[in-house]
Amino acid sequence: MSTKTDLTALVESFADLYTPEAVDQLSDYLQDNPHQIREVLGMFLEKEASGPPLCTEDDVRLTRAEFFVEIGGNDYANLWREFSRGSRAVHDGNALTRLHWQEDHRGFIVTVGTVLGYPVNISIRFARLDGHYVCFWEPCSMVVHYQLCEDWLKKRYSPRWDNGHRLAYTDAMNFHHCLDYCRGE
Repeated sequence: MSTKTDLTALVESFADLYTPEAVDQLSDYLQDNPHQIREVLGMFLEKEASGPPLCTEDDVRLTRAEFFVEIGGNDYANLWREFSRGSRAVHDGNALTRLHWQEDHRGFIVTVGTVLGYPVNISIRFARLDGHYVCFWEPCSMVVHYQLCEDWLKKRYSPRWDNGHRLAYTDAMNFHHCLDYCRGE
């Protein structure tokens, strides 16, 4: 295999067909050219990053989101318990700093791409925090590629905060950024 065009054709054949022959061809190529592993992986991710289109309602809700928070496991429940006015958990006595947390129970799962033929999915749910529409998302597939998930979201939805200087994305550990935004700080 001598040209970039040949390599592109091999990657596309492998990604589209995922046949034993395509696996063998790609494996042989990478054994002979180990220095190109990174380039091949990049080609796969570029090819797979588009993902299928969303239904109109889900896309509209994502477009409406003012902040995106990556969560995992019990993060959503823990954040609600700690920061919602509706929580009955023992508080620090400062109930005025808690948010009016109104859940939107119509969550969904979207496939954002594939890695080696396996789907990469994220689970998405929403809540209004003091009137601000916030998207909570978490990878939920057997194969997870965080960069693919983040790139898929940021390519389509890029709200900003802090006078337009920062993307409105955070994770549960840094949820205080979302809180600051919702409180107007």
